[in-house]
Amino acid sequence: MDRPATARLSVRAMRRAEVKINGVTVRPRSNRNWKEITTIDVAEHLHVGTNLIEARVFNHNGPPALWLTLTTDQLRLRSDESWEAFVCRFFLALCRTGVGGEEARTR
Repeated sequence: MDRPATARLSVRAMRRAEVKINGVTVRPRSNRNWKEITTIDVAEHLHVGTNLIEARVFNHNGPPALWLTLTTDQLRLRSDESWEAFVCRFFLALCRTGVGGEEARTR
């Protein structure tokens, strides 16, 4: 399979998400309403072969939620129950106590 000519990443996350493709942070526009889908062109971040998509979701009011779709001229990939996911309790504990970096501050 060749590198895709077009690739759109659509993200909806409860509350905030950080997304990386092959180690490069992609920055969807900020969205105040988490129910609205944010879409960004990511073709330049993809290459032939295996690509790694990482998403970290932050929600200080409850469990994080993520909906993600990658649509290219060659395939469509959607997040579902087959994706590997985990909640890092240690990081959440740091967030609640206000210890750590910028992400740890209460918003």
